[in-house]
Amino acid sequence: HGSIHLYTRKGTVDGGVVARFKHTNGSNYASYDGDGNWDFYSDRRLKENISKTENLLDRIMQLDVKSFDYKGEAKKANQEIGFIAQEVEPHFPSLISESEDERYDYKVKAIGYSTFGVIATGAVKELKLEKDSEIASLKDENNKLRKELESLKKEMNDRLDLFEKTLSKITDGK
Repeated sequence: HGSIHLYTRKGTVDGGVVARFKHTNGSNYASYDGDGNWDFYSDRRLKENISKTENLLDRIMQLDVKSFDYKGEAKKANQEIGFIAQEVEPHFPSLISESEDERYDYKVKAIGYSTFGVIATGAVKELKLEKDSEIASLKDENNKLRKELESLKKEMNDRLDLFEKTLSKITDGK
């Protein structure tokens, strides 16, 4: 399900080896050059039909992180943590792949976990925009209420002054 290419890095002192793996979907590459990160092609010049992905926060909120053990494996001190592919698929179908595995009589579903960082970034942005809008609305409402309070205070003070003047005239007249 894909291919592996190993080559040396040009222009580096150490001449380190880079591993490039072609994904099972046949269109993307992941490279590991020893810096602790998997690098994925993301060059705009390689892409088309680019559009903004929306409603990430709503979709993420429908996912639950699960703890689990794999069947047939020795129990570990700590359970695995992750998602269930069938639960992610309705919300992010592009993250789910299926492949043959001779150990099973069905295609095994897998999740492209590395994309969740990108999804989380988009969801945080959506959340910030939502909260910024709510904060702006609340600030506007607060300013209106503050002005109304100041107006009511002034009106109350004016009436109190008038009452005191009237009372003073009455009491001075006796």
